[in-house]
Amino acid sequence: MASELALRHESFGNMCDALAGIPEVLAVGPRTGIADFEHYARKHRRAHAKLISLKPRPVRAD
Repeated sequence: MASELALRHESFGNMCDALAGIPEVLAVGPRTGIADFEHYARKHRRAHAKLISLKPRPVRAD
């Protein structure tokens, strides 16, 4: 059985493959997900990392 990290890396890799040819991407979501994807892209997909704009979802003050 694959580890959680291996599954996450596979998912991030699939996302990068799906984004091939798209000039710029704005990824929005929870801070931890954004940080994990950014880390993956910078480490494993440097060409993709340069094209991705990462913006964590703002924290709501209720």
